[in-house]
Amino acid sequence: MSNGEAARFWSYIEGATDRIVGALDGLEPDELNWRPAGPETNSLFVLATHTLGALDETLLGVLCGEPRSRDRDAEFVASDSTAEAPVARWADLRRAIGERLAALPDEALDEARQHPRRGATTGRDLLIFTAQHAAEHAAHTELTRQLIEARRGS
Repeated sequence: MSNGEAARFWSYIEGATDRIVGALDGLEPDELNWRPAGPETNSLFVLATHTLGALDETLLGVLCGEPRSRDRDAEFVASDSTAEAPVARWADLRRAIGERLAALPDEALDEARQHPRRGATTGRDLLIFTAQHAAEHAAHTELTRQLIEARRGS
C-alpha cells in the first residue's frame, strides 16, 4: 500500500472493520443474530453486513467510481446461521479497497462526488465519514459482543 492520504485513512477503516468482523468469531447462530433490547439496536450479523455494504458503496462505488448496487434496508434485517458470508465478503473487500485506495492520487480526494444519501461531498470527506462510521459500528459491535458474553455467563 502506498503512503498516500487515502491509504492512511484506509488503515483506520481496515482496523475498525477487522474488529467488527472479528467479533463474529465463535458465535452460535442465536448469538450471531441476537439484538440487545431497544428499538435502534442491531445484531452482530447486521452490524457486519451493514458496515461492509457501506464500505463497498462508499469507497468502491462513490469514491472510486465503480458501479455498485446496494439494498441498505436489507442489511438491517440480515441474518444467517454462520458468519461465513461476511467473513468472505470482508476478505474480498479488504483486497479490492486496499488496491484501489493505494492507487488513488491525493488530488482525487479534493474532487466532488455525489453520495446517494449524503449528497455532494469530496473524496476526503467520504474517507473521514467512512472512518467515523466504521469506528462507531466497531464500538457497537464490541458492546454487543460483551453483552453476549455476559448472557453466556448467566
